[in-house]
Amino acid sequence: MVGLGIGKLEGARLHRYVLRHLPISEAPSLDAGCFVARGRTAVAHDLAVGLPPKALGFFGFHYAASDVAQAFALPRYVALGLYMPVGYDPRLLSAISSSFGLEARAHGVKVVAGHTGCYGGLSSPVVSTTAIGEKYGRPKVVRNEDVVMLAGHYGEEAVWLSQGCRDLSLRRLRRMTPLNLSLRLGRTKGVRLLHDLAEGGLAMALLEVARHVGRQLQAESKELEVPGRAKDILFRGAVPDWWMPSFGAVLAIVDPHFEDEVRLACREMGVPCARLAAVGRPGRGFSIDGAKLTKVRRSGLDFLYGRF
Repeated sequence: MVGLGIGKLEGARLHRYVLRHLPISEAPSLDAGCFVARGRTAVAHDLAVGLPPKALGFFGFHYAASDVAQAFALPRYVALGLYMPVGYDPRLLSAISSSFGLEARAHGVKVVAGHTGCYGGLSSPVVSTTAIGEKYGRPKVVRNEDVVMLAGHYGEEAVWLSQGCRDLSLRRLRRMTPLNLSLRLGRTKGVRLLHDLAEGGLAMALLEVARHVGRQLQAESKELEVPGRAKDILFRGAVPDWWMPSFGAVLAIVDPHFEDEVRLACREMGVPCARLAAVGRPGRGFSIDGAKLTKVRRSGLDFLYGRF
């Protein structure tokens, strides 16, 4: 198999290895794609890198689409960039685009623009995605005594990373995306704000939320339940529990009068849910068991990305 040459892919090779795998909204134009936006829109941009090809396409879609969902919007369109080293195996490119296209189709999302090419300076493929969604709601004002709830499979990403990312089944991968859960919680009464647990784990997510809403978040370690498989990582000392990579889990700030509605939504989605923290006085940090944290360190598991 001849590797891909330098520059952008065109013609038959572009169609064979990329376009035929994707839900294209219209035939590609010369320079820009067009779509009709109805009402308010939400836009998010993310990249995926350092993963096996199938996972690269999967997360390349879900990182950006999930960010749109957490903005109380339904993902509708994506612009997709596929960038590879010169000489990259086109069969691996096909695996990336096929995985991306499968997820886009499953969520009714169309590809409206993109670019595919091989360039010097790259040592591994990069998937760069801009997702665009239609707003159906908006975050609400966070109030004193609201509660912070953790929904989803906490620690699932950490376990997957520690196992060398070997399990690439859709069943496993779909446990590590917050997209459907975020869309369900966004339509649940009493939910004021949503945020995923991406880089930096739970501690980083809590700190980002505290800074965004301008209030102290007071968490208790006894409220954090770590699943059995994830506990094995903690026992080996690989990562502290609050720093565990957990893409797929979601933080929700909730009006305490509607906590039961959130628990019901999680039960219907088949994911665990727990009350984790309380919203306190104005401020920009959070505390665990009364000890204030103002910055977060990264875990060693984060550095496993990039080895593929």
